[in-house]
Amino acid sequence: MSAIREGEIHVTAFLSGDTVRRVAITSDRPVSLASAMVGRPVPAVADAMAALHGLCGQSHAAAVHFAAAAAKGTALPQPEIGRWMIRLAGERLAEHLRHLILDRAADGPSANELAAFRAAIAAGQAAARSGTVQRDALSWLLVMMGAGLSSPQGVDGGPSPTMTGGADVLSLADDEAVIAALAADIGFIRAPQLPGRVPETGPAARHGMSPAEPDAAAAARAAEIRAAAALLLDPESAPTGGWITAGSVGVDAGYAAVETPRGRLYYRLVLDGDGKLRDARVLAPTEWNFHPSGPLVRALTGFRPGTDAVAAITRRAAAFDPCVALRVSVESAADA
Repeated sequence: MSAIREGEIHVTAFLSGDTVRRVAITSDRPVSLASAMVGRPVPAVADAMAALHGLCGQSHAAAVHFAAAAAKGTALPQPEIGRWMIRLAGERLAEHLRHLILDRAADGPSANELAAFRAAIAAGQAAARSGTVQRDALSWLLVMMGAGLSSPQGVDGGPSPTMTGGADVLSLADDEAVIAALAADIGFIRAPQLPGRVPETGPAARHGMSPAEPDAAAAARAAEIRAAAALLLDPESAPTGGWITAGSVGVDAGYAAVETPRGRLYYRLVLDGDGKLRDARVLAPTEWNFHPSGPLVRALTGFRPGTDAVAAITRRAAAFDPCVALRVSVESAADA
């Protein structure tokens, strides 16, 4: 598995004068790695997906478990669902905090802030791996955030009513159409589309904003850190609606959609009679945000990046949070 190449996304911006006139996005990253696990039992597939997908590994493992249960027509017991919620909350908290530290690097976070953030990242990672909750680190994190880290104050880490940007949000309302398209055409994995739509996904989109809006992604992550920490500190009282949805889509077939740190992740699995994997189709958040005619292209078209065009375009593209390396180049529109 270590030999699997991660690949990269290449964004080329074509400038006319000081304005981006056209954008081309190409990707050579592997998709639907779960399809290489055909013939393996579900627990082995889940473990492999967790190992292969690094920072979002628990989201992939959860999707496998929930989709497989739906394919078998069984419901996971509530204690098991609760354990998965702790793992997902830990993963989201750790990943968002990592981003916030990077976002605030130029502001020179205090030593106390950095210590609190790093302790909380470790606590989130421990929760994601084993379900262990380190209460002191999370309580101190909330104190630090309450003292000076701003965020939209939505319920359950959800959107604030005052932050209603124009994002076309990929949501559970789209699950039926997405899963049907996955079943009909494996090529949908590489370039997903919904008629008349340009959906985007991720923390900013979950709050009704676009990552292209200044500070939108950072504000959304801050809100979701609060919600994830609250869930870890009090799993019984924290709302968890919308984090995972799953259902049967035919004989021995099931799907799961998981709101990962980067956005909505889809798995459609088909099992054989022995409970082993017969077919898998996986659609990651990156494919929506970095679609060749998707939300990043719209966010960059007409953009004036300034004197250091590559750096400015890279910052805007990175806000859409690709799951592999990102490379940006700039060319003249006249030469295109």
